[in-house]
Amino acid sequence: MSANRSGKNVGAHNQFSKLPMLVLLGLGSGLVSAIAISLFRWLIELPAALYTSMGLDHSSFWARFSIPVVGAILFWLYWRAQPPASRRVGVPHLYEHLSYHHGELPFRNLVNQLVGAAIAIGTGQPVGREGPGVHIGAAISSFFGVKSGISFNHQRLLFGCGAAAAIAALFNTPLAGVLFAMEVILLEYSLAGFTSIIVAAVSADALTRYIFGSPEVLGHAIQSSDTLSQFPVLAVLTLCVALAGYLFQQLIVTLARHRSKNLLANCLFAGVLVGLLLAFEPAFVTPVHHVMQNALEVNYSVAELWKYTLFYLLVPAIVLGVGVPGGLIGPSLTLGALIGALLSVSMGEWAQAVDATTLSLIGMAALLSAVIHAPLAALLAVFELSGSVQTLTLAMAVIVLSDLLMRSVFRLPSIFERLLQVQGLSRDTHIYRRLMMSMNVRDLMDPSVHDHRALDSLDLLADANWHLVSHTEQHSILHREELHERSDEPGQKCQFCTIDARASLLQAIDMMQTNGCERLVVQKRGVTQGVISQQHIEEYYLNAED
Repeated sequence: MSANRSGKNVGAHNQFSKLPMLVLLGLGSGLVSAIAISLFRWLIELPAALYTSMGLDHSSFWARFSIPVVGAILFWLYWRAQPPASRRVGVPHLYEHLSYHHGELPFRNLVNQLVGAAIAIGTGQPVGREGPGVHIGAAISSFFGVKSGISFNHQRLLFGCGAAAAIAALFNTPLAGVLFAMEVILLEYSLAGFTSIIVAAVSADALTRYIFGSPEVLGHAIQSSDTLSQFPVLAVLTLCVALAGYLFQQLIVTLARHRSKNLLANCLFAGVLVGLLLAFEPAFVTPVHHVMQNALEVNYSVAELWKYTLFYLLVPAIVLGVGVPGGLIGPSLTLGALIGALLSVSMGEWAQAVDATTLSLIGMAALLSAVIHAPLAALLAVFELSGSVQTLTLAMAVIVLSDLLMRSVFRLPSIFERLLQVQGLSRDTHIYRRLMMSMNVRDLMDPSVHDHRALDSLDLLADANWHLVSHTEQHSILHREELHERSDEPGQKCQFCTIDARASLLQAIDMMQTNGCERLVVQKRGVTQGVISQQHIEEYYLNAED
């Protein structure tokens, strides 16, 4: 490859040349992820079928108490047999892998997420299915990518395809799934990424609708288009959402940071807490997504709304904080919907300018954005669920202002980033790392290389930019100008290592630093493909930076 080739041109060429393959992988990822999410939904509902076959009835005080407790013990028996590294699940696990590892997500973590979340949700823990679903979709897509032989830098993109497919499959909101993948998982936008992730989300949504049917668009009836008449309720909603988001975040992170190292104690605490609450209040048996739907349809009285709001503000945060492997997206959406419905019935005439369903939708999206910092994904979710541009306009103001309060007043990053920090890790979002991880070594290597190692003498007539040579059982790589000038002892910079052709530039840099070599021989299944040097990478970064 020419040394002066522009970094921007390399990136653009890489995007467009791989686009057909990435679109096909996006389609496959979407369909496979939708099937996996359908299996996950079936596993969640399986415990209820088992209760029925065993003659258990939720009308019984002791049945409501014992099911979460028994579920906690079953989870502990399963979880204690797993190595600590394989217990890392959910969106923070994706963050860790994207920042520190390469290739597919570990299969054992995927199984632990699937089984752990199914036990937790199926035995009454008020946690969501969306976070586990995102992990499952991303892991399935990454495994699909490995089998297809795709390079490691594009494996990142498949994480986004799986995450978008999971959100689309669970909510039937493909556009929100696309922006969730871009805003929350990948933290970047690109043409190739946007196209393939759209294909994944749309295909997952289509297959899920075929299997489970299409949900109805929520009705809405905004009474006034006068912004001033809508301002009081929207302002109060913004403050309530920001405060609730702050408390929800702080409770999860504080408990996660200080929770006991005794796994059995944590499991029993969550099981007994939820068991007691369900035993004394049968309404809390209702699954998270059903509570959210009822709040959107305004099926609760004022007393019930207060009861559910306090429950979802505190209990899901507590059980997630002590280590139950469920999702926080569902509880945060439900809490936002409950706050919106509660304001609608509590503010009297001030709330008449916006109907209860619309307020619930806006509160749901705003609280999600406040907790995970995904304003565009939350905004698109409102539009896809309501089908109303007018609702979208009102939601825009509340989402932006509540997100601004979380970032600027409370100074809190995304809950997923904070949970990763609790593990002693961080989501490194520097442009340098993102740029290096998005480029494959084959896109930057020089394919002009000749191997002299099998010959008794150098073939000085070989027309190549790079030459692999042997000297006293030591292999070196020389540029063609160095081939004629080399001494009997090649310099340190002539030493080289081999790297897989699927590797990213970030992996190449890590290998150079670890092994103290400035040149890498790129190989595919043991066959030399080309050479990439530290100078190549530095020139690419400088050109891309310009």
